[in-house]
Amino acid sequence: MKAPRDDPLKDHAWMDTHEAYVNHAQNNEQEILFIGDDHVALLNNTQYYRQWFMPLHCSSFGIIGDKLEDVRWRVENGELDGNPMKMIVLSVGANDTMRSDEFLSSLTALTQIIREKQPDAKLFVMRLLPSGRERNARWKYVEEINERLEGALLETATVVDAPGDLLIEDRLETYMAYDYRHLTDQGYLRVFEPLYMAALDVLDMNDYETSARYSVANGLLPPMVHAAALLELWNYWRQAGGRRWRVENGELDGNPMKMIVLSVGANDTMRSDEFLSSLTALTQIIREKQPDAKLFVMRLLPSGRERNARWKYVEEINERLEGALLETATVVDAPGDLLIEDRLETYMAYDYRHLTDQGYLRVFEPLYMAALDVLDMNDYETSARYSVANGRQFV
Repeated sequence: MKAPRDDPLKDHAWMDTHEAYVNHAQNNEQEILFIGDDHVALLNNTQYYRQWFMPLHCSSFGIIGDKLEDVRWRVENGELDGNPMKMIVLSVGANDTMRSDEFLSSLTALTQIIREKQPDAKLFVMRLLPSGRERNARWKYVEEINERLEGALLETATVVDAPGDLLIEDRLETYMAYDYRHLTDQGYLRVFEPLYMAALDVLDMNDYETSARYSVANGLLPPMVHAAALLELWNYWRQAGGRRWRVENGELDGNPMKMIVLSVGANDTMRSDEFLSSLTALTQIIREKQPDAKLFVMRLLPSGRERNARWKYVEEINERLEGALLETATVVDAPGDLLIEDRLETYMAYDYRHLTDQGYLRVFEPLYMAALDVLDMNDYETSARYSVANGRQFV
Protein backbone atom coordinates (compact mmCIF):
# COMPACT_ATOMS: atom_id res chain seq x y z
CA MET A 1 0.00 0.00 0.00
CA LYS A 2 1.27 3.47 -0.91
CA ALA A 3 2.58 5.94 1.65
CA PRO A 4 0.40 8.82 2.87
CA ARG A 5 -0.76 11.37 0.32
CA ASP A 6 1.77 13.80 -1.12
CA ASP A 7 2.12 17.12 0.74
CA PRO A 8 2.98 19.74 -1.92
CA LEU A 9 2.15 22.65 0.42
CA LYS A 10 4.41 21.24 3.18
CA ASP A 11 1.79 22.08 5.82
CA HIS A 12 1.18 18.54 7.16
CA ALA A 13 -2.58 19.30 7.05
CA TRP A 14 -3.48 15.91 5.55
CA MET A 15 -1.60 13.94 8.21
CA ASP A 16 -2.79 16.27 10.99
CA THR A 17 -6.38 15.70 9.90
CA HIS A 18 -5.88 11.94 9.75
CA GLU A 19 -4.41 11.92 13.25
CA ALA A 20 -7.31 14.03 14.53
CA TYR A 21 -9.74 11.51 13.05
CA VAL A 22 -7.88 8.60 14.65
CA ASN A 23 -7.96 10.36 18.01
CA HIS A 24 -11.66 11.10 17.60
CA ALA A 25 -12.43 7.48 16.68
CA GLN A 26 -10.61 6.17 19.75
CA ASN A 27 -12.18 8.61 22.21
CA ASN A 28 -15.79 8.88 21.01
CA GLU A 29 -18.65 6.44 20.64
CA GLN A 30 -20.05 7.44 17.25
CA GLU A 31 -22.78 5.13 15.98
CA ILE A 32 -22.66 6.43 12.41
CA LEU A 33 -19.55 7.37 10.42
CA PHE A 34 -19.18 9.07 7.03
CA ILE A 35 -15.73 8.51 5.54
CA GLY A 36 -14.32 9.52 2.16
CA ASP A 37 -13.30 12.37 -0.09
CA ASP A 38 -14.56 15.86 -0.97
CA HIS A 39 -18.27 15.09 -0.63
CA VAL A 40 -17.77 13.89 2.95
CA ALA A 41 -15.34 16.68 3.86
CA LEU A 42 -17.76 19.40 2.75
CA LEU A 43 -20.78 17.61 4.20
CA ASN A 44 -19.23 18.12 7.61
CA ASN A 45 -19.67 21.89 7.32
CA THR A 46 -23.28 22.01 6.06
CA GLN A 47 -26.35 23.01 7.99
CA TYR A 48 -28.01 19.81 6.74
CA TYR A 49 -25.38 17.59 8.41
CA ARG A 50 -25.37 19.57 11.64
CA GLN A 51 -29.17 19.49 11.98
CA TRP A 52 -29.87 15.96 10.84
CA PHE A 53 -26.89 13.67 11.29
CA MET A 54 -24.81 15.04 14.18
CA PRO A 55 -27.61 14.41 16.73
CA LEU A 56 -27.56 10.72 15.67
CA HIS A 57 -24.09 10.30 17.27
CA CYS A 58 -22.56 10.74 13.84
CA SER A 59 -18.99 11.65 12.80
CA SER A 60 -17.60 12.67 9.42
CA PHE A 61 -14.05 11.80 8.31
CA GLY A 62 -13.56 13.42 4.91
CA ILE A 63 -10.52 15.05 3.29
CA ILE A 64 -10.73 17.19 0.17
CA GLY A 65 -8.71 15.83 -2.73
CA ASP A 66 -8.48 12.27 -1.44
CA LYS A 67 -8.47 9.43 -3.92
CA LEU A 68 -9.61 5.89 -3.16
CA GLU A 69 -6.10 4.74 -2.22
CA ASP A 70 -5.76 7.66 0.22
CA VAL A 71 -8.97 6.69 1.99
CA ARG A 72 -7.81 3.08 2.10
CA TRP A 73 -4.55 4.13 3.78
CA ARG A 74 -6.53 6.07 6.39
CA VAL A 75 -8.82 3.09 7.04
CA GLU A 76 -5.83 0.77 7.41
CA ASN A 77 -4.13 3.19 9.76
CA GLY A 78 -6.59 3.71 12.56
CA GLU A 79 -9.65 5.72 11.50
CA LEU A 80 -11.97 2.74 12.04
CA ASP A 81 -10.15 1.24 15.03
CA GLY A 82 -12.35 2.77 17.73
CA ASN A 83 -15.58 1.55 19.26
CA PRO A 84 -18.02 -0.61 17.29
CA MET A 85 -20.28 1.36 14.94
CA LYS A 86 -23.77 0.65 13.67
CA MET A 87 -23.50 2.30 10.25
CA ILE A 88 -20.66 3.41 7.96
CA VAL A 89 -21.10 5.45 4.76
CA LEU A 90 -18.25 5.41 2.23
CA SER A 91 -18.03 8.05 -0.50
CA VAL A 92 -14.98 7.85 -2.78
CA GLY A 93 -14.18 8.34 -6.45
CA ALA A 94 -14.66 12.09 -6.87
CA ASN A 95 -10.95 12.54 -7.63
CA ASP A 96 -10.11 9.15 -9.18
CA THR A 97 -9.20 8.63 -12.82
CA MET A 98 -8.00 5.02 -12.81
CA ARG A 99 -9.62 2.57 -15.25
CA SER A 100 -13.16 1.64 -14.21
CA ASP A 101 -12.35 -2.06 -13.68
CA GLU A 102 -9.32 -1.10 -11.57
CA PHE A 103 -11.45 1.31 -9.54
CA LEU A 104 -14.12 -1.32 -8.89
CA SER A 105 -11.51 -3.87 -7.84
CA SER A 106 -9.86 -1.38 -5.47
CA LEU A 107 -13.22 -0.30 -4.06
CA THR A 108 -14.24 -3.91 -3.41
CA ALA A 109 -10.97 -4.48 -1.55
CA LEU A 110 -11.57 -1.34 0.53
CA THR A 111 -15.08 -2.46 1.53
CA GLN A 112 -13.66 -5.83 2.60
CA ILE A 113 -11.12 -4.06 4.83
CA ILE A 114 -13.89 -1.94 6.35
CA ARG A 115 -15.91 -5.11 7.02
CA GLU A 116 -12.93 -6.64 8.83
CA LYS A 117 -12.45 -3.47 10.91
CA GLN A 118 -16.13 -3.01 11.77
CA PRO A 119 -17.87 -6.38 11.20
CA ASP A 120 -21.15 -5.39 12.89
CA ALA A 121 -21.64 -2.10 11.03
CA LYS A 122 -24.08 -1.73 8.16
CA LEU A 123 -21.93 -0.49 5.25
CA PHE A 124 -23.34 1.86 2.60
CA VAL A 125 -21.42 3.01 -0.48
CA MET A 126 -22.44 6.13 -2.40
CA ARG A 127 -22.61 6.01 -6.17
CA LEU A 128 -20.26 8.41 -7.92
CA LEU A 129 -21.73 11.81 -8.80
CA PRO A 130 -21.41 13.54 -12.18
CA SER A 131 -19.29 16.67 -12.53
CA GLY A 132 -19.43 19.31 -15.19
CA ARG A 133 -22.50 21.22 -16.36
CA GLU A 134 -23.47 18.96 -19.26
CA ARG A 135 -22.77 15.45 -20.45
CA ASN A 136 -19.02 14.90 -20.89
CA ALA A 137 -16.29 12.24 -20.70
CA ARG A 138 -16.42 12.27 -16.88
CA TRP A 139 -20.17 11.54 -16.90
CA LYS A 140 -19.50 8.53 -19.10
CA TYR A 141 -16.80 7.30 -16.69
CA VAL A 142 -19.11 7.78 -13.69
CA GLU A 143 -22.00 5.98 -15.42
CA GLU A 144 -19.76 3.06 -16.38
CA ILE A 145 -18.72 2.57 -12.74
CA ASN A 146 -22.20 3.11 -11.31
CA GLU A 147 -23.74 0.53 -13.64
CA ARG A 148 -21.36 -2.13 -12.28
CA LEU A 149 -21.19 -0.95 -8.68
CA GLU A 150 -24.01 -3.00 -7.21
CA GLY A 151 -22.73 -6.23 -8.74
CA ALA A 152 -19.16 -5.59 -7.57
CA LEU A 153 -20.23 -4.89 -3.97
CA LEU A 154 -23.00 -7.48 -3.71
CA GLU A 155 -21.39 -9.32 -0.80
CA THR A 156 -19.90 -6.39 1.13
CA ALA A 157 -22.08 -3.26 0.99
CA THR A 158 -25.39 -1.63 0.12
CA VAL A 159 -25.15 0.84 -2.75
CA VAL A 160 -26.98 4.15 -2.28
CA ASP A 161 -28.61 5.77 -5.28
CA ALA A 162 -28.40 9.52 -5.80
CA PRO A 163 -31.94 10.69 -6.68
CA GLY A 164 -32.37 11.43 -10.38
CA ASP A 165 -33.59 14.95 -9.71
CA LEU A 166 -30.04 16.06 -8.91
CA LEU A 167 -29.97 16.68 -12.67
CA ILE A 168 -32.42 19.07 -14.33
CA GLU A 169 -33.09 18.18 -17.98
CA ASP A 170 -29.81 16.25 -18.10
CA ARG A 171 -27.83 19.21 -16.74
CA LEU A 172 -26.12 19.83 -13.42
CA GLU A 173 -27.11 23.27 -12.18
CA THR A 174 -25.19 25.53 -9.79
CA TYR A 175 -27.90 25.45 -7.13
CA MET A 176 -27.16 21.71 -6.81
CA ALA A 177 -23.36 21.87 -7.26
CA TYR A 178 -21.96 25.38 -6.93
CA ASP A 179 -18.91 24.71 -9.12
CA TYR A 180 -20.47 21.81 -11.10
CA ARG A 181 -18.56 19.40 -8.87
CA HIS A 182 -19.21 20.06 -5.16
CA LEU A 183 -22.69 20.02 -3.71
CA THR A 184 -24.60 22.94 -2.23
CA ASP A 185 -26.81 22.43 0.84
CA GLN A 186 -29.70 21.72 -1.52
CA GLY A 187 -27.58 19.21 -3.42
CA TYR A 188 -26.62 17.47 -0.17
CA LEU A 189 -30.27 17.26 0.80
CA ARG A 190 -31.13 15.55 -2.49
CA VAL A 191 -28.19 13.12 -2.46
CA PHE A 192 -27.95 12.25 1.23
CA GLU A 193 -31.65 12.17 2.17
CA PRO A 194 -31.88 8.39 1.57
CA LEU A 195 -29.07 7.95 4.10
CA TYR A 196 -31.01 9.81 6.77
CA MET A 197 -33.90 7.37 6.33
CA ALA A 198 -31.42 4.45 6.35
CA ALA A 199 -29.89 5.80 9.58
CA LEU A 200 -33.31 5.92 11.24
CA ASP A 201 -33.81 2.30 10.20
CA VAL A 202 -30.39 1.17 11.47
CA LEU A 203 -31.01 2.97 14.78
CA ASP A 204 -34.55 1.51 15.05
CA MET A 205 -36.17 4.94 14.70
CA ASN A 206 -37.97 4.33 11.44
CA ASP A 207 -41.55 4.75 12.61
CA TYR A 208 -42.90 8.29 12.38
CA GLU A 209 -43.71 8.69 16.06
CA THR A 210 -40.24 7.64 17.24
CA SER A 211 -38.55 9.78 14.59
CA ALA A 212 -40.74 12.77 15.46
CA ARG A 213 -40.03 12.42 19.18
CA TYR A 214 -36.28 12.18 18.46
CA SER A 215 -36.42 15.19 16.14
CA VAL A 216 -38.28 17.35 18.64
CA ALA A 217 -35.96 16.30 21.46
CA ASN A 218 -32.92 17.33 19.39
CA GLY A 219 -34.39 20.52 17.92
CA LEU A 220 -34.68 19.12 14.40
CA LEU A 221 -37.10 20.05 11.60
CA PRO A 222 -39.24 17.49 9.69
CA PRO A 223 -37.03 15.50 7.28
CA MET A 224 -38.67 16.76 4.07
CA VAL A 225 -37.90 20.46 4.71
CA HIS A 226 -35.56 21.59 1.94
CA ALA A 227 -32.64 23.85 2.86
CA ALA A 228 -31.71 26.60 0.43
CA ALA A 229 -28.22 26.68 -1.07
CA LEU A 230 -26.04 28.89 1.14
CA LEU A 231 -23.30 30.17 -1.16
CA GLU A 232 -22.00 29.90 -4.70
CA LEU A 233 -18.25 29.80 -4.12
CA TRP A 234 -15.51 30.11 -6.64
CA ASN A 235 -13.74 26.85 -7.43
CA TYR A 236 -11.58 26.10 -4.41
CA TRP A 237 -8.93 24.15 -6.25
CA ARG A 238 -7.95 26.80 -8.83
CA GLN A 239 -4.58 28.46 -8.48
CA ALA A 240 -3.88 32.16 -9.09
CA GLY A 241 -3.18 31.60 -12.79
CA GLY A 242 -6.54 29.87 -13.20
CA ARG A 243 -8.36 32.75 -11.54
CA ARG A 244 -6.55 35.26 -13.76
CA TRP A 245 -7.75 33.35 -16.84
CA ARG A 246 -11.32 33.51 -15.52
CA VAL A 247 -11.11 37.25 -14.88
CA GLU A 248 -9.70 37.81 -18.36
CA ASN A 249 -12.43 35.71 -19.90
CA GLY A 250 -15.61 37.36 -18.76
CA GLU A 251 -16.27 36.90 -15.04
CA LEU A 252 -16.00 40.64 -14.36
CA ASP A 253 -17.48 41.89 -17.63
CA GLY A 254 -20.98 42.57 -16.29
CA ASN A 255 -22.45 45.69 -14.75
CA PRO A 256 -20.26 48.03 -12.68
CA MET A 257 -19.64 46.78 -9.14
CA LYS A 258 -19.00 48.70 -5.96
CA MET A 259 -16.75 46.21 -4.18
CA ILE A 260 -14.69 43.18 -5.18
CA VAL A 261 -12.95 40.80 -2.76
CA LEU A 262 -10.12 38.65 -4.11
CA SER A 263 -8.89 35.60 -2.20
CA VAL A 264 -6.16 33.53 -3.87
CA GLY A 265 -3.06 31.59 -2.89
CA ALA A 266 -4.47 28.73 -0.83
CA ASN A 267 -3.20 26.19 -3.36
CA ASP A 268 -0.18 28.00 -4.78
CA THR A 269 3.40 26.84 -4.33
CA MET A 270 5.27 29.19 -6.71
CA ARG A 271 8.11 31.27 -5.28
CA SER A 272 6.88 34.15 -3.13
CA ASP A 273 8.25 36.87 -5.45
CA GLU A 274 6.65 35.16 -8.45
CA PHE A 275 3.34 34.89 -6.57
CA LEU A 276 3.40 38.59 -5.62
CA SER A 277 4.21 39.61 -9.19
CA SER A 278 1.36 37.46 -10.56
CA LEU A 279 -1.05 38.76 -7.93
CA THR A 280 -0.16 42.37 -8.69
CA ALA A 281 -0.81 41.73 -12.39
CA LEU A 282 -4.16 40.15 -11.55
CA THR A 283 -5.27 43.14 -9.44
CA GLN A 284 -4.30 45.47 -12.30
CA ILE A 285 -6.51 43.47 -14.68
CA ILE A 286 -9.39 43.61 -12.19
CA ARG A 287 -8.92 47.40 -11.94
CA GLU A 288 -9.16 47.69 -15.73
CA LYS A 289 -12.30 45.51 -15.80
CA GLN A 290 -14.02 47.30 -12.89
CA PRO A 291 -12.35 50.71 -12.47
CA ASP A 292 -14.95 52.08 -10.05
CA ALA A 293 -14.99 49.10 -7.69
CA LYS A 294 -13.23 49.14 -4.33
CA LEU A 295 -10.83 46.17 -4.48
CA PHE A 296 -9.92 44.20 -1.35
CA VAL A 297 -7.36 41.39 -1.26
CA MET A 298 -7.34 38.82 1.54
CA ARG A 299 -4.07 37.89 3.18
CA LEU A 300 -3.13 34.21 2.84
CA LEU A 301 -4.21 31.99 5.72
CA PRO A 302 -2.03 29.39 7.46
CA SER A 303 -2.73 25.71 6.99
CA GLY A 304 -1.66 22.79 9.13
CA ARG A 305 -2.17 22.41 12.86
CA GLU A 306 1.14 23.90 14.01
CA ARG A 307 3.94 26.06 12.63
CA ASN A 308 5.39 24.46 9.49
CA ALA A 309 7.04 25.26 6.16
CA ARG A 310 3.71 26.44 4.72
CA TRP A 311 3.24 28.93 7.56
CA LYS A 312 6.67 30.38 6.75
CA TYR A 313 5.69 30.71 3.06
CA VAL A 314 2.39 32.40 3.98
CA GLU A 315 4.07 34.80 6.41
CA GLU A 316 6.71 35.74 3.81
CA ILE A 317 4.02 36.68 1.29
CA ASN A 318 1.78 38.45 3.82
CA GLU A 319 4.65 40.64 5.05
CA ARG A 320 5.19 41.94 1.51
CA LEU A 321 1.58 41.99 0.35
CA GLU A 322 0.65 45.53 1.34
CA GLY A 323 3.70 47.00 -0.33
CA ALA A 324 3.16 45.01 -3.53
CA LEU A 325 -0.49 46.08 -3.84
CA LEU A 326 -0.12 49.65 -2.60
CA GLU A 327 -1.44 51.19 -5.83
CA THR A 328 -4.12 48.65 -6.73
CA ALA A 329 -5.90 47.20 -3.69
CA THR A 330 -6.61 47.32 0.03
CA VAL A 331 -5.21 44.35 1.95
CA VAL A 332 -7.54 42.76 4.51
CA ASP A 333 -6.06 41.38 7.71
CA ALA A 334 -7.32 38.11 9.15
CA PRO A 335 -7.90 38.62 12.89
CA GLY A 336 -5.11 37.16 15.01
CA ASP A 337 -7.51 35.12 17.08
CA LEU A 338 -7.93 32.66 14.22
CA LEU A 339 -4.94 31.00 15.91
CA ILE A 340 -5.14 29.79 19.50
CA GLU A 341 -1.74 29.76 21.23
CA ASP A 342 -0.04 29.64 17.82
CA ARG A 343 -2.11 26.65 16.72
CA LEU A 344 -4.87 26.28 14.17
CA GLU A 345 -7.72 24.31 15.77
CA THR A 346 -10.39 22.25 14.01
CA TYR A 347 -13.23 24.47 15.15
CA MET A 348 -11.65 27.22 13.04
CA ALA A 349 -10.54 25.02 10.11
CA TYR A 350 -12.10 21.57 10.16
CA ASP A 351 -9.24 19.93 8.23
CA TYR A 352 -6.56 22.47 9.27
CA ARG A 353 -6.97 24.11 5.86
CA HIS A 354 -10.61 24.98 5.09
CA LEU A 355 -12.56 27.26 7.40
CA THR A 356 -15.58 26.29 9.48
CA ASP A 357 -18.51 28.68 9.92
CA GLN A 358 -16.77 30.06 13.00
CA GLY A 359 -13.55 30.48 11.05
CA TYR A 360 -15.35 32.36 8.28
CA LEU A 361 -16.92 34.65 10.86
CA ARG A 362 -13.50 35.51 12.29
CA VAL A 363 -11.78 36.03 8.93
CA PHE A 364 -14.52 37.73 6.91
CA GLU A 365 -16.08 39.94 9.57
CA PRO A 366 -13.86 42.93 8.61
CA LEU A 367 -15.25 42.66 5.07
CA TYR A 368 -18.81 43.03 6.33
CA MET A 369 -17.86 46.31 7.97
CA ALA A 370 -16.02 47.36 4.79
CA ALA A 371 -19.11 46.53 2.72
CA LEU A 372 -21.28 48.72 4.95
CA ASP A 373 -18.80 51.53 4.43
CA VAL A 374 -18.62 51.10 0.65
CA LEU A 375 -22.43 51.04 0.45
CA ASP A 376 -22.72 54.08 2.76
CA MET A 377 -24.48 52.06 5.43
CA ASN A 378 -21.98 52.37 8.23
CA ASP A 379 -24.38 53.93 10.70
CA TYR A 380 -26.63 51.57 12.64
CA GLU A 381 -29.95 53.06 11.56
CA THR A 382 -29.20 52.98 7.82
CA SER A 383 -27.83 49.43 8.01
CA ALA A 384 -30.82 48.26 10.03
CA ARG A 385 -33.27 49.79 7.54
CA TYR A 386 -31.44 48.13 4.63
CA SER A 387 -31.48 44.76 6.38
CA VAL A 388 -35.20 44.91 7.11
CA ALA A 389 -36.02 46.07 3.58
CA ASN A 390 -34.10 43.14 2.09
CA GLY A 391 -35.41 40.52 4.52
CA ARG A 392 -32.12 40.18 6.34
CA GLN A 393 -31.45 39.96 10.04
CA PHE A 394 -29.15 42.80 11.06
CA VAL A 395 -25.85 41.59 12.48
